[in-house]
Amino acid sequence: IRVLDVGQGDAIAVGTPGGRWFLVDTGAGSGERLARDLVRAGIPRLELLVLTHPDLDHMGAAADLLRTLPVAGVADGGVIRGTGAYRDVLAAAEEGGVPWRVLHRGTAWEADGVAFRVLHPTGEPGGPDDPNDRSVVLLVSWGDFDVLLTGDVSVAVEEALLPDLGPVELLKVGHHGSRTSTGDPLLERIRPRISVISVGRGNRFGHPAPEVLARLREKSGRILRTDRQGSVRIVGREDGSFTVAHEGKFPD
Repeated sequence: IRVLDVGQGDAIAVGTPGGRWFLVDTGAGSGERLARDLVRAGIPRLELLVLTHPDLDHMGAAADLLRTLPVAGVADGGVIRGTGAYRDVLAAAEEGGVPWRVLHRGTAWEADGVAFRVLHPTGEPGGPDDPNDRSVVLLVSWGDFDVLLTGDVSVAVEEALLPDLGPVELLKVGHHGSRTSTGDPLLERIRPRISVISVGRGNRFGHPAPEVLARLREKSGRILRTDRQGSVRIVGREDGSFTVAHEGKFPD
């Protein structure tokens, strides 16, 4: 798992033992730079680009990335926005002949023994008005090593997902550490051994919120932040053990 430092946004690469890579979100920066960073990290091609929801800090670099790096498919949760950035992603996929699929609760696939399971959105008509609460939520499992990627969903959605969840080794903290996410019920259920906050240094939102950090200190293991540690690399093993490395860009 590579949680890439893309500033105030998300970009998480998931690799399989067979060398196949899946990218969840792209951040809002340069897609060409992101492509270069991926190639330098040994990721020359993507099996699937998952866009959790159509906010710029999650898909702003997607169009350029699609025009720069080989991508076999794109998927999202079916939230359509009429913004120029969103239309550009659609156009880039069409130009490259990249198939687009919609993910919903129950969608699952496997690659080299790694299981990907979509927990949210439901795929039913209607749903929350806030695009954050319609984010794609993914549970990724390799043996006893489990990763929960929560997009920007709020505490209300987290609580609805509790019956599907158990302890995890890695949590991608929801909504960059916003106070509206990563509630006590979720943390009580999953008890992550490591939590990574993808967040921009000195961001104007005040992320991560002090109350979220307090909850994580009480109910999580190690906490890493891309605004301090830079990009984070976690290598999981089938027995649930893992190693962690990071750039260590800034002091705590």
